[in-house]
Formats: sequence, C-alpha cells, structure tokens
Amino acid sequence: MTSDEANALVGQIRTAHRLSAAFYQRLFSMLAEVSDDQDLEFWYWEPSHTSRPCRSTTSPGDNWAWDMLPMFASRHVYRRVRGGGAAQGDVAVMFEVLLDDAFRPDARKRHGVRGEPNPLTLPVGSALVEVGVYRCTGDDVRTFDAIWDETDAPLSSVEGWQKLHARLDAKVLVLDLGQFISAGAIEISRRIAAL
Repeated sequence: MTSDEANALVGQIRTAHRLSAAFYQRLFSMLAEVSDDQDLEFWYWEPSHTSRPCRSTTSPGDNWAWDMLPMFASRHVYRRVRGGGAAQGDVAVMFEVLLDDAFRPDARKRHGVRGEPNPLTLPVGSALVEVGVYRCTGDDVRTFDAIWDETDAPLSSVEGWQKLHARLDAKVLVLDLGQFISAGAIEISRRIAAL
C-alpha cells in the first residue's frame, strides 16, 4: 500500500465513522420516540451476534474485530410492566437492528463461513430491523423478567402471533432499515400498535 493509498483509506475510515455516528444519533432518536409514543421505558441493549468490546486490560486484537462494532447487529429492548409478578398487559418491544443480515450465524453457516467472518469476502445481505412485540397473556407469580429469561425469540419467518411461553406471545414485524429510518417514529409506532 502506498502512502497515498493509506491516506485515502484513513480518510474513508474517518468518513465512515462520522456517518456511523450520525446514523446512530438518528436511530437512537427514532427508538426513543417510538418507545415514548408506546409508553415504553428502556430496558436494555446488547450486541446480537458478537461480544461487547473487550475490557481495557484485554488487547482488542485478541478478540474479533467485529466486537469493536457492537451496533452492527444489536438488540434494543423497551417495556411496559407493572412490576411484581407478570401481569396480563405487560409488553416488551425488541428492535433487532441488522446492518447486514448476512452476518447472522445461520447466514454465515449457509455461506460456509467458520469463525470470524472476513469483512471483505462475506457476502452482502440486507439491512433490516426486526421489531418483536411481546405481550403477557396472563398473570403469573414470577416476574416478567423471569418469564423473559425462559423464552426463546420468535421466528421472523412466522406470520401472526406465536406462543413462546404459557404466559407470553410474540409477533415480529420485519422492516427494511432504510424504510424504518425514513418512515418516522409516528408511522413505526402506528405499525407496532396495529400488531
């Protein structure tokens, strides 16, 4: 790599990081607006298919480089629960943001990728947001959190409500990420309410 090529690459990386920061500002604002409109409170977020960035005492090179991009595939969960035991009407909404669905473990497996995916050769997939709406269908002595922890994720390929647990149903709405960002919070909130 020549000095000019290296400088061009550094410039592209700088631009990519600035675009990423602007994108996440928009995304986080959208999630907050939708959750406010649905009267939900933030619960937690996590990377979907990577680990969180390593601790300061661990060399970043010892882990996947993808771990340094925790929002590349991430889950953002909001909820409205009464507290105490789970109650009918308790709700959680999970936004799974996938900048490239080819990064999912099942997609990587289909493409024969083992271990850390090579970012230059991994096939390009679609940018999606999977909105999972979870509703508690009956009262339970266990907390909503305990029931949540016992429950597997709904399948995005299944239409309609899915029974995940004796007291928890879910439905998934799959949206193109670009459409999600451009639609606006009110439109997304309406689509969630219509589920």
